[in-house]
Amino acid sequence: MLEKINDLFDPLDQEAELLSDWQEDMMYDPEATEKFVKKSLCRHQEKRGIPLQTPAGDFRRKTVREFSQEPVSFAAVSAVLSSLRCFQENGKMRYFYPSAGGLYPIDIYVYVKEGRVNGISGGLYLYLPMQNALMLVSSEEIPARAHYFGNRSIFSSSAFSLYLVYDCESSMPKYNGMGLYYGILDAGIILGQITAACVAAHLGSCIIGDMNFSLIKEQFGLSENKVYLNCIEVGGCDA
Repeated sequence: MLEKINDLFDPLDQEAELLSDWQEDMMYDPEATEKFVKKSLCRHQEKRGIPLQTPAGDFRRKTVREFSQEPVSFAAVSAVLSSLRCFQENGKMRYFYPSAGGLYPIDIYVYVKEGRVNGISGGLYLYLPMQNALMLVSSEEIPARAHYFGNRSIFSSSAFSLYLVYDCESSMPKYNGMGLYYGILDAGIILGQITAACVAAHLGSCIIGDMNFSLIKEQFGLSENKVYLNCIEVGGCDA
């Protein structure tokens, strides 16, 4: 399944090369990347419109790339994961975030670093939203080398990692190939939900777009129809 999904996106590489600001290996050139990010963020800077009011106590999110080494409390981890739980309402299963067709095909795996979360032993767990519980999948350590060089220090300093895995069998029978597209949208919603929950729990977070997941795939015990999408690193922060 993963190879077929790559075949869907690989042709877009040729289209990207036709764009005016395309540069080979830009992501490995800090100066070029910084210049491109600034241009992208400021693309509407010169435009003018109707000024809106800024609400008091507005939401302040930030990316944390170096986490505190103090253990995270069980209550804080519970608060973050409980924002993804399933609950009963009027005899129906509900979640705290939306999903295309109400299918919720994204599985959440949680890797806890040994000694970094009070009350939870180190290991890889599957989050069970209906039970709001963690089920141990593997006690093996996930190595930092599974991440690309620039992200290894982020992974090494975090208290726990959340991995988002799309289950093709839980949405494609209804949506066909578009199920993957909707699953990616779901993943984005989940990452936003986790980020907000981390702020409320006074934790820092950093979303990682890609990694060498093939190095650790066996630890997850995934079927061929489950596809890793991305992960988010979470831990304590000083501010």
